[in-house]
Amino acid sequence: MKKWTQHQASTGLAVDPPLVNDELSAQQSSATTIDRAQLPADWANQTRLKDGALHRVWAAAAFPVGGEQTTEVDAIVPPMGWMSATLQIQSGGWTSIGPAPITLTGFRGGNLFLEWSCNVWVNNIFVHGINDGRPYSPNYMRLRAVVNGTVIGERRGGGFHQTSRLIANAQLPAGDLSVDLQYKLTSPSEDWATNLDFSVGNYHAPYGHLYANRYLIIGRFR
Repeated sequence: MKKWTQHQASTGLAVDPPLVNDELSAQQSSATTIDRAQLPADWANQTRLKDGALHRVWAAAAFPVGGEQTTEVDAIVPPMGWMSATLQIQSGGWTSIGPAPITLTGFRGGNLFLEWSCNVWVNNIFVHGINDGRPYSPNYMRLRAVVNGTVIGERRGGGFHQTSRLIANAQLPAGDLSVDLQYKLTSPSEDWATNLDFSVGNYHAPYGHLYANRYLIIGRFR
């Protein structure tokens, strides 16, 4: 067993009371240096631990409300289209899927596991412009997870209309965490029209959308 001792030279043959106390305290404190491999098998049973002592789970079956991204919603789209991101309102950079990040309270330090799944749709008319002669290739809905301002996971995401999933983990210190789920659309062809002319009105062309967003986050503490 790991331990340390403390020794002081004593004058003569007399036993110095503080020396005995120091030695006893040193032996008692050796319990604080035990790693998990040296602890009894049942030291972490339910009767000894409070809820959340070793791990904690945060989950949502629909995030944000309704499961659809709500940051970029253009209402001037065709009646059969999603009120989604269009070139008129799309920021061109990384965009949060909701109005506020996910707040994880009570994180005690250790490993953070995150899984985010969603359905993505990308309007691929923007990939091949009216006048460009480049080969046709799909656009993508890139995904990433940001925790307290640091990216812990990123992937290319889906193209066309499909399910995407991002899985990430990181070792993080104790404290409340802010988790931001973000997306980024591939830039459109430079010569593609941004509007759709129908018999009534001049609609904006839907560009991309995320729906059925859900997440599972597990904190495994030290």
